[in-house]
Amino acid sequence: MKYKKALCVTLSLFLLSGCQGESTIENSTENTIENITLNEPPLYTLKWCLTEHSISDKAVEAINQTLREDGCQYEIEVYQIPLSKTTSYADQFPEYEELYGPFDILSSGFEYVKNSGASYDFIKSGHFIELEDMSEFSAVPEKLWEAVKVDGKIYTVPCLTLNHTGITFYFNKAYISQEQIDDFDGDLSKLADMVEGLSETEDFLPIDFNILFSGYCKSFPYTEKGGLLLDNSSFKAYNPYEYEPFVEYIKNVNRLYNNGLLWSKLDLSPYNYEAKEVPKEFAVHVSPIAYDEDTLKEEYGNMELEVYSLPYYLENLVIDTYGVAANSEHKELALDFLKRLYSGTKYADAILSAAPNASLISLGISPKDITGNYETVIVSTLADFELMKKDINDEIQEIIITSYDGLCKAEDFDKALEEINAQLKAAGIDDYIDHVNKILEERF
Repeated sequence: MKYKKALCVTLSLFLLSGCQGESTIENSTENTIENITLNEPPLYTLKWCLTEHSISDKAVEAINQTLREDGCQYEIEVYQIPLSKTTSYADQFPEYEELYGPFDILSSGFEYVKNSGASYDFIKSGHFIELEDMSEFSAVPEKLWEAVKVDGKIYTVPCLTLNHTGITFYFNKAYISQEQIDDFDGDLSKLADMVEGLSETEDFLPIDFNILFSGYCKSFPYTEKGGLLLDNSSFKAYNPYEYEPFVEYIKNVNRLYNNGLLWSKLDLSPYNYEAKEVPKEFAVHVSPIAYDEDTLKEEYGNMELEVYSLPYYLENLVIDTYGVAANSEHKELALDFLKRLYSGTKYADAILSAAPNASLISLGISPKDITGNYETVIVSTLADFELMKKDINDEIQEIIITSYDGLCKAEDFDKALEEINAQLKAAGIDDYIDHVNKILEERF
């Protein structure tokens, strides 16, 4: 629905709340001010551009129905840019803006591995207005705001549906004793002794492990950017396969695999989209996240599990976040909408009531209060830092990330490591590291 222009006179329309039973408009003519009351406020349509997540018509209608119930003078219309493995949302956006005109609410875009940095670039390009009053986004944990800063400023609202938890170990007490669990401190090398004598069957795994290349980084004081590891203390960039803490971690994974303690069909490639039936029972399950109680009950209700989680370092999370478009003609209304969406659970509840199978990940809103989940989260010293796309060497990033799976499963770890590093040297990793270190030196 197109918005309706209610008055064709010289007016300044300030809809600060955006949702009123009646509005007062100041009409200034000949140095006089006339208060005009609109008993039936005009209806505006805010155009919301986001990455395609298959948001259903029912979900959109649930949002609009809730806005009507709140007495709002606007509704939402969604425009979805198709998710592409080769072309970023940012690169597709100009075509959509030209076709449909200025948008009011924007996504920062979702990224595949090869488009790392595109969301950060998109925000830095001036597409969003700066957000200043965080207190009105009451559903957003305070620490999360640190993860969406760009050059120290906030332009988008954090996603509330991602599980920001550290690497988590689930010990099945049918196989692992309490004494062994109490002695565990997160050291992977201890897992071999804990599952000694156990072996893989069609229905059972000694250790169910599924941590991709950058997954383990979030639980340690170093972060992955553009394939490199950035130390959060020294602010230096390193080749992951020459960075001792990370090499030792991969070596432990390799030992577990070669000792037959991980799944024989293990695939840690970031481009593995094929669903495989993993044996359902395990002695130890190593997950990149901590499951909530409902998931635990649904997936592992018949197991008595003891849980051990590593810390979580909150890194930059501007990917797939939402903000007010700089080109919007209705910035106050767009801001009002975002504040409503990210204050409490009202809109999430409305969507799930109308469309029980709706994915709230699409909107970044949560049906429950998640502020308590962030009490123990550690805000990384690099939380407001991201490499821009132009600074990332795609070839080297690709070599690093795709080499991880083979290295974890190599028969001769040292030989495989040497070959990977030789390939990286030939591709120019030293110059790449120097370039990133110069960026870090300028910033920190």
